[in-house]
Amino acid sequence: HLKNVPELAYDDHSSHPTPETPTTKTPSVESEREQRDQFWQTVKKESFKVAQVTDDRADITYSDESRSATPAGKGTAYGTVIHQIFDDAINRRLPDDPTPYVIHLLQEAGADAGFLPHALDALQQFRNSEIWAEIQASETVYTEVPFAISQAENNSSSNKIIRGVIDLVYRLPGGWKIVDYKTNAVKTDEDVQALCEQTADQVNTYAEHWAKFTGETVIAKGLWLTERREFRTI
Repeated sequence: HLKNVPELAYDDHSSHPTPETPTTKTPSVESEREQRDQFWQTVKKESFKVAQVTDDRADITYSDESRSATPAGKGTAYGTVIHQIFDDAINRRLPDDPTPYVIHLLQEAGADAGFLPHALDALQQFRNSEIWAEIQASETVYTEVPFAISQAENNSSSNKIIRGVIDLVYRLPGGWKIVDYKTNAVKTDEDVQALCEQTADQVNTYAEHWAKFTGETVIAKGLWLTERREFRTI
């Protein structure tokens, strides 16, 4: 149980054909959002700086070659769509035939309409994954959880605000699992290793924050790679 935080009511998923997560914000998540908003109000003060640990919705290609860990993929807009349909699928908001909806999302995001088969395949592969099975069995699942924390800067009297969004976090026996979605075009094992190294600080920050917030252990964390259809532990 979360320390000092009301627990979500347990829902027996055996009676549902697809996984269900809470659609009503619990006090724990709501307080998290309020904390984030309060920090953003504080950002206006000159003694604070802002850092973001969450990359823009997937597919980041840096202009500085020394920072470019993986080849370019289908673009940020496509990454945004994938995040949205995964979130909708977990929260049971997708229609039986998601095709028209995904077409709409691609158009709205300004993504290439030709990516429709890729998006639908990414959705199906996610639903076939071990992560999906774990979500169905989990008693507590959160998606797209924002956070903001204040952190003192080294050798400085000023603080900085670190913010991000945890794509997916859910309870397993013994602790929590954190998943970050990546649509980067990782083709080889070397690409995967480079992406894992590039995002390790991001995912570890999520885990550190969540463990502190819940008072419980994060027992697994890593990336769901849509192009490789696999989970990689960080």
